[in-house]
Amino acid sequence: MLLWGVGSWGRTTVDPVSGRSALASNQLIGNPLDDQFADQFVGRFIGRLGDQINDQPNHQPNNQQYLKNQPHQPLAQWLMSTRRSSDRRYSRAALDYFMEVAFGNEFSNNPDTNYIRKWASDLRLAVRGGPTAADRETLDRIVGDLNQLLGGAIRIRFTTQNPNVVIYFVPEADFPKYDPHYVPRNLGFFRVWWTGNLEIQRAQILISTTGVTQRERSHLIREELTQSLGLMNDAETYRDSTFYQGWTETQDFSPLDRDLIQMLYDRRVRSGQTREQIRQLFR
Repeated sequence: MLLWGVGSWGRTTVDPVSGRSALASNQLIGNPLDDQFADQFVGRFIGRLGDQINDQPNHQPNNQQYLKNQPHQPLAQWLMSTRRSSDRRYSRAALDYFMEVAFGNEFSNNPDTNYIRKWASDLRLAVRGGPTAADRETLDRIVGDLNQLLGGAIRIRFTTQNPNVVIYFVPEADFPKYDPHYVPRNLGFFRVWWTGNLEIQRAQILISTTGVTQRERSHLIREELTQSLGLMNDAETYRDSTFYQGWTETQDFSPLDRDLIQMLYDRRVRSGQTREQIRQLFR
C-alpha cells in the first residue's frame, strides 16, 4: 500500500494566518491520571510492600527501623519520576495541529490516511543524484535534528547499501522517471509505502536541482524528509511551520513542529490509531 505527498510548490502569496490558535501553550494536556491520586496509589502500594518486609521473621532490625522512619520515600519518588518522564504532556495547540498534519493527505483518498502511520524500524537513508555540498550539510543537520527529537524510538542513519529511504537530487523535469505518479510543478515530492499494519517500511524523496535557490532547496529537504516519517499532510495554520501549505523557506523546526514529531513517536502512539484514540490519549 502506498501514498504520495508533496512539498509546497509555486510562489503563492498568502497572507499570514491570524488568530487560529486554540488554547494558550501553557494549558497542557497529558495523562488523565491525576498526580495526587497517583501519589496516593504509589504510597499505598509501597506501604504494603514495607509491611510485608517487616513481617518477615529474619528481617534485620536496622532495616525495619529504616522503613519506619523513612516509609518508602526513595522508591515512591523513583516510580513517580518514571511515570512523569515517560508520559509527556503537550499543549492543546499541539494536539489540534497534530490532528491536521498526521491524518489525511491532499493528494490521496486512501482510507488508510484516517489512521496513524509511522515507522517501527530505523531509516537507512541513501543519497543519490547530484546534491551540492550545501545539500549534504543541510541533510546532515536535519538528520541530527530529527534523531534528537525521535528520542531513540527509531533512528535515521546514512547508508550506501540496502536503503529503505532514498533521496534523489535531480532536475524536476526528470521526476516522472523516478515516480510515474509525480504531480507536476512540485519541486519536492515524497512517497511512502506501508504494511497492512500501517507501519511505514519504505520511502522515496525527490528534490529538484533546478528552479529553486539553495535556501529553498534546504527547506524542501527538511519538509519532505520530515513528512516521510508519517506527518504527511500540509496545513495553513502556522506560517512558520515546516508543514505550512504555502510556499516558504523556513530553515528550522518551529516549537510546534518539534512537538508533532515527538508526539508521533511517543511510545503511546501506535500505527493504526484513530483521531479519537489520539485525542483520548493526550486529552
